[in-house]
Amino acid sequence: MRGPDIAERFRAAVHEFERTLNEGRTSLQNAEDARARLETEREQLLLRLSEVYLPELGQAAVDGLRSALPGIHTRVEMLLREKSEEQRRLADTLDQQGRERSRLDAALDDLTERVEHLAQERDRLTDTVATAIEARPDHAALARSVRQRETRCEQSERRHATAVLERDEKAAAYEQDRLFSYLLQRRYGTAEYRAAGLIRRLDAWVAARVDFGAQRQRYQLLREVPVATEEALRQSERERDEERVRLRALEKDVEDLHGLTQVIEEGNRLYEQRQTLVTQLAEIDAALREATASGERLASGQGAYHEAARTELTDFLESQPIRQLEALARSTPTPRDDELTAALERWDAEWTRATALVEALRREQHTATERI
Repeated sequence: MRGPDIAERFRAAVHEFERTLNEGRTSLQNAEDARARLETEREQLLLRLSEVYLPELGQAAVDGLRSALPGIHTRVEMLLREKSEEQRRLADTLDQQGRERSRLDAALDDLTERVEHLAQERDRLTDTVATAIEARPDHAALARSVRQRETRCEQSERRHATAVLERDEKAAAYEQDRLFSYLLQRRYGTAEYRAAGLIRRLDAWVAARVDFGAQRQRYQLLREVPVATEEALRQSERERDEERVRLRALEKDVEDLHGLTQVIEEGNRLYEQRQTLVTQLAEIDAALREATASGERLASGQGAYHEAARTELTDFLESQPIRQLEALARSTPTPRDDELTAALERWDAEWTRATALVEALRREQHTATERI
């Protein structure tokens, strides 16, 4: 046989061996996945069996475990006692929170009544103060002065806005003129201008051509007017604010004289206290709802304690031989545990077959790897 033929047959044999090895790996993975699913199925069967023996964490269900499953009864009974203690604590909490809510309700009603009384007094004093203020000539003069200064501020603001708009629209045209912009940048016509000889004569020629002197005056005016109008606006605002302060001081003197300031301050203080009580009531209502829901879950026999007891029972059942579970199922009147123990027995057979298959495939893989 020629060398090329031997090499080709060798490559074919290697390829076939690799294919067989990969198929074996796939079969092993599938068998291990199937066995993992069996583990999950057994957990579910045991969980459902624990639900048969402990449908809820109540005294009757726990007493039923005393003779049927004495090995786990003590632990489950301890969880029942813990649940009962938790129920007592919740009852105490609900009672305390209920009393606190009643106290806060009474305090809120009292504060609300006081706030409403102060509001009525505030309205009465407001009318009295308004009448007293209107009777003072100096108030009328000050109010008129404030209105006049507010009008001046509005006018100054409009003038400033117009000056800014005109500057933004027209100054750009000057700055985009290359000859004007050139002379402006060289400070032509100012003490800062530095040039001599030909450059100075050329600059003078350019300035004459664009009428730079007149153009610069108009440009500077465009730049300076917004600055002046802004200063005028700020001055108007300062004068207006000063008059407002004087007017408010006069009004406050009258309010203080008639007691309105004190009533408003007291009303604000009581209103803040009332808002604090409203917040406290909202918090205690939330706590009451949570405590009530927890109490209802405990009373139903479900909840965290029931889950813990069922986990303990499931672990215990898992540790028992299948024959022990079958004997226990025969001793109870319900057929449900008989069905579940029969399913567990079938599971045992399937588990044995699945384990044997996995072990066999592992040995095949090991042998194949050794051959490589």
